[in-house]
Amino acid sequence: MKIAIALLFITASALAETYTGVGSTDNMGGLPPSEFSFTLEYPSAAKEPRPANPPSSIGAVQEVGEISIKFSFGPAMEFPFYITQFPSKRGFSLFGFYFTNGYPHVLKIDTWGDERKFYLYESFRSPEAVLTGHLSHK
Repeated sequence: MKIAIALLFITASALAETYTGVGSTDNMGGLPPSEFSFTLEYPSAAKEPRPANPPSSIGAVQEVGEISIKFSFGPAMEFPFYITQFPSKRGFSLFGFYFTNGYPHVLKIDTWGDERKFYLYESFRSPEAVLTGHLSHK
């Protein structure tokens, strides 16, 4: 029985793309200084090349994953995540969004290059309110 459970765990992990990032709330008006982390996971089968014509409406985008966000001052929160552009080794970043309380939040992850930075734009704060950081591993 234990062997079957272990095989199931390995198989499920091998079928998902996972990105984990860490950063701080230094640029966020209204949030106390804090560290935060996120984990984005989506099925490997959802990976597709960068579309020639990106989706022009939200109806054209499918929920393909889930994002979990954790600030040091509160519990982790999970949201459905919608990917509008998949990453590639040719320098295309991952772009996607999720909603909290009706507000869209846009996540850009530079999966390529040495810095491997991410930018999380939270629409209900000031225009310069961007959470930034680096991917911790992949």
